[in-house]
Amino acid sequence: MRTALIFLLAFLSALTGCQKGPVAGKPLDSWTEGTLEIHSINTGRGESFFYILPDGTTLLIDASGANPLDDEEESHGHRYCPAKPSEDVSSGEVVAEYIRHFMPKVADGTIDYSIITHYHGDHMGIVIEGMDVHPEGGFIVSGITEVGSKIKIRTAMDRGDVMDPPSKNSFSDRTKLRYGNYLRFLEWSKEKYGTERVVVTPGALDQIALRHAPMEDFHIRMLAAGGRVWDGAEGTVTRLPSTEELLSFGPSKNAAPENILSVALHLRYGNFDWYTGGDCQYRGRSTNEYNDIEEPISKVMGHVEGMKADHHATNATNSPELLAALTPDFVIAGTWKENHPNPETVKRFFAANPEVKFMTTNFTEATRKYLTDEGVDPETFLAKQGHIVVRVAPGGFSYTIFILDDSDTKYRVAAIHGPFTCKP
Repeated sequence: MRTALIFLLAFLSALTGCQKGPVAGKPLDSWTEGTLEIHSINTGRGESFFYILPDGTTLLIDASGANPLDDEEESHGHRYCPAKPSEDVSSGEVVAEYIRHFMPKVADGTIDYSIITHYHGDHMGIVIEGMDVHPEGGFIVSGITEVGSKIKIRTAMDRGDVMDPPSKNSFSDRTKLRYGNYLRFLEWSKEKYGTERVVVTPGALDQIALRHAPMEDFHIRMLAAGGRVWDGAEGTVTRLPSTEELLSFGPSKNAAPENILSVALHLRYGNFDWYTGGDCQYRGRSTNEYNDIEEPISKVMGHVEGMKADHHATNATNSPELLAALTPDFVIAGTWKENHPNPETVKRFFAANPEVKFMTTNFTEATRKYLTDEGVDPETFLAKQGHIVVRVAPGGFSYTIFILDDSDTKYRVAAIHGPFTCKP
């Protein structure tokens, strides 16, 4: 009965070419069965994406938690954008509150799957002295550990052990503290909730499955993790040196960046295709060929309706090869510093598709000057500030984009774009 209803909704959506949604200025309405939702949750402190799959299965990819007071290696001295909704609320609490608000009833208050794409603070949370310690688990409450302490996680997925393979960041004290804190959280969550930790397997189609109503026209394929990329058939490819050689490099310039070890995946629902790849990057100015993880991904991907920009659309990311394969119709750049996005990277998106709908989650006047000085007009962007919600109609025939006000927790609609038809 449920599957028949979903296909009926899909048929009606195809006939009308539209989907229901609230008017601007009102809170976004709730998820409905058969709809796929992709929520870019803006905390101003990194990236966090919450997915409600067509049957109500829930997926969280990353839980932002960078901090301007934290002098960690990935901040590089650039100014941060303002925290959202305010400096008084931690990013983990912002993500948890957002998920609690939009969580479908069928999920029974549970995040079915979480993925930490890689072990950087803006994707998993920071660990610094003076932060709150969980009274039962003994872990610092930050990012994914804060979200998971407030909302049950059924399956926690990641790239695997921080030293398998090691990145240059794996040797830093801050990364060791973050990873150790994550492990303590997983131990507590396993004991309390039965949380299972799963290492992402590139090429796998069954690691994220619909829990309530399986559908033949929906799947999520794991593309990459730990520097290994699905080869398009039954195996994987990697350009990384051996683990032994990477260990010998230590944190030197020849070591692999943590970014290229990111988890990447391809979601397909009917005619709707979506790519997301954490902080994947290409070689850029580096002489090391293995720093280009985007090129092998491009060989197994084709056109997508939408994508999350790799690594906040910074430099040496979103290569011409990757974008030529994806030719995305829309892009969400999870920006959180005033030098996000990079002007040359933005130009590559428009070169790949002159009609691309480019969106950022944070934007300041310093960002405007940074872009315009390099010949990029921000007024060509579809959106520049806020939570971003992509709502794909039942059956995957069309989608609508909602921009939500991020200044409070009412989740009011600031703008509505679409519906747009998915390409067969």
